[in-house]
Amino acid sequence: MPARVKSTGLTVDKQVSSPPTPATGEAVIYVKSDGRVYSKDDTGTERPNGTGLLASPIDRNFWIARAAAAIVEGVGIANPTSAPVPTVSNDSDSTYVNYASSVTINSVAGFSTPFNLVRRQYNPVFETILRTGADVSSIKIIVGLLSALPLAAGIDALGATSGVGIRFSTATSDAGWLGVASSGAGQSVTGSLGAVAASSRYLLRIRVDNTSGIAYFSVNNGAELSLNTNLPAAATELGLVVRMSNTVALNRDLKFSRSLCSFD
Repeated sequence: MPARVKSTGLTVDKQVSSPPTPATGEAVIYVKSDGRVYSKDDTGTERPNGTGLLASPIDRNFWIARAAAAIVEGVGIANPTSAPVPTVSNDSDSTYVNYASSVTINSVAGFSTPFNLVRRQYNPVFETILRTGADVSSIKIIVGLLSALPLAAGIDALGATSGVGIRFSTATSDAGWLGVASSGAGQSVTGSLGAVAASSRYLLRIRVDNTSGIAYFSVNNGAELSLNTNLPAAATELGLVVRMSNTVALNRDLKFSRSLCSFD
């Protein structure tokens, strides 16, 4: 049952799977069977809230990677490894570093962390803010929690690399941002999470419900799409990967601002 406001405060009667979509102009707050607090608006969009201000800080662990001058700085983790070295590229909305490919076809640019920061069984909630470059043609982008660093060819076909991520690849004619799950033996992708435009800011979000075996993906707080096949094994060690590659002999850019991962 959704939460109700009483004279003694806000109460939630019992855990639910998911309540009906509320009437126009209304929203509901409720606790699902995973013990976390969610909200649903009048469009039917469900969002987890218990990982933010409604959660006690000690209930969830976390780490952060963020743009700081000309490096990506780790908070709670070692500084990620970048290749090539990024440049300062602050924009009107926040701080950024820019990763630029070379003009050699299939050159890669981006960064990765150690691959032992989180597991699917920790129910991670992962968010990244980035900006696309001035040209998003002939490009591959992958952002997510992966078991290894994919090569240029592996950005849109993870192969033996396990994990969950959000990708955009013109090489596979992606209609926009797509959610990706890879078991290392097979790969599943969602439909489009939203169009990709040049010089635009995006909030990419992934949350994993380990018990149910479902990963949820969204872009810019839009509707979530989910995958329940080819998820990484529960105990697979994962790290953060932000990587881009060009598919023509021209420079491509990707600007990174910050990532936050909270987990059990």
